[in-house]
Amino acid sequence: AVLISIDTLCLSMAGFASVWLRLMLNGQFHPSFYWRLWPLTGVFVLTYAMAGLYPGVGISPVEELRRLTLTTTLMYLLLGPSIFLFREVELYSRGAFLIAWLLSLLLVIVGRYGLRALCARQPWWGYPVVVMGAGKTGEMVVRTLQRHPSLGLKPVALLDDDVKKQGEISGVPVVGRLSMAPMMAKDLKIPYAIVAMPGVAYPRLLPLIERYGRLFPHLMIIPDLFGMASLWVAAKDLGGVLGLEMRQQLFLPWPKLLKSLVDKALVLLVGLVFLPLIVLISLL
Repeated sequence: AVLISIDTLCLSMAGFASVWLRLMLNGQFHPSFYWRLWPLTGVFVLTYAMAGLYPGVGISPVEELRRLTLTTTLMYLLLGPSIFLFREVELYSRGAFLIAWLLSLLLVIVGRYGLRALCARQPWWGYPVVVMGAGKTGEMVVRTLQRHPSLGLKPVALLDDDVKKQGEISGVPVVGRLSMAPMMAKDLKIPYAIVAMPGVAYPRLLPLIERYGRLFPHLMIIPDLFGMASLWVAAKDLGGVLGLEMRQQLFLPWPKLLKSLVDKALVLLVGLVFLPLIVLISLL
């Protein structure tokens, strides 16, 4: 609900600011035509929901930025032809739509990151998480989630069959054996579980995953791949076999071209915006 509110506010601010800026640049249109488009913010929010941006838990900043950019751009690309079909294209300014698109991208991203900076450490933010495995991997998972509260995954308990590991890790208690997982899922309503036992043999690990995968709405498995960067790693289905593909984006022609165009466009846009400030600093 908080994310929906901040997205709606940022989209509304982008629309208002774009109309105001276009009027300041001698725009020849009436602002009242734009105010009747405000229900479209609900369509944007619905599109964000379909892209998996709500509740926004467990999404990396890179993935969130990619989804926001694609969905926002797609909505504006669909908005222009829709207005043309209703024969009202002459009533609206193309410059205002372009400014609104850029401001929507900027304000929604800044609004979301700012909201997380303020609220991520609050107890009501995100999902409680139970970590299965209190070894070195479980400890790494707990400390990583505590260092990155913006992910919205808050470890509240660990489970391990080794009695010697009972106690706590970074303030999170090791409450008992793995057999307590059904109680935590059903009675305590913990929706997220992380299996952090990469050293366990496959014949023993697979039945555990199958058993507990039916209990928790979200079950994440930490593989035995320490030291490998997770950025640009995607899961692939190879005829029923799970594979992890690492992609070097800038070795591919289209991502390389897109990055080059984005770099030049941002330099041009930011340079024009800050040119008066640069001139003023030079004169001073």
